[in-house]
Amino acid sequence: MMPHVRSARSGDGTNIAYSTLGEGPPLVLMPAILFSHLEKMWELPPLRRGLEQLAEHWTVVRYDNRGCGLSGREVNDFSLEAHLLDLEAVADTLGLERLALNGPMHSGPVAVAFGIVAMYLTVFVIVASWLRSRIGTSRWRKTHLLAVPAFVLALMHGLFAGSDGGRAWLFWTYMGTGLIVVFLVLVRGFTAGYRPPRAEPPPRVAATPAPEPVSAES
Repeated sequence: MMPHVRSARSGDGTNIAYSTLGEGPPLVLMPAILFSHLEKMWELPPLRRGLEQLAEHWTVVRYDNRGCGLSGREVNDFSLEAHLLDLEAVADTLGLERLALNGPMHSGPVAVAFGIVAMYLTVFVIVASWLRSRIGTSRWRKTHLLAVPAFVLALMHGLFAGSDGGRAWLFWTYMGTGLIVVFLVLVRGFTAGYRPPRAEPPPRVAATPAPEPVSAES
């Protein structure tokens, strides 16, 4: 049976849906950053069995992210501070002074690694540009293609691990930049065969020496 869903009011007035299951010391399961839904996740048999096993020893507390699932949808603030306020609201509503906390943010270290790899790729591309005259244009062009994975990895890092990635305006800035780049790459790919061939430069004609002037005496 689906645990009864209640609501807690966060510091900015957002309603945060939460539920409890079992008896024992409180164990708060924080939701994933991008998605959460108390009812839909309860309908997944493997997850439900895991929660029921935890509930044999703990009071399992789950809640939906702001803007997701059964929580309030009219939300503009997705910052880290706002998520902390949501956690605090649920704990205060239940009167939890001490609790065990599980934060399933496994994508965090991966996203940080994306940023590190993107930095090294960017440095490599910049150095290759400085050495273009030494490595040749052909090698430089091939090296410059690394700018594409560098951009993708940097974008993933900004979205999932950036300190300001939770702000709505910055999130959509990242998304808009990514969509623009994808659009330009597709346009270039589809129009590659329609580009006119480069005009060959006219052949160089050797200059003929000017005739020597003829004197009037001859």
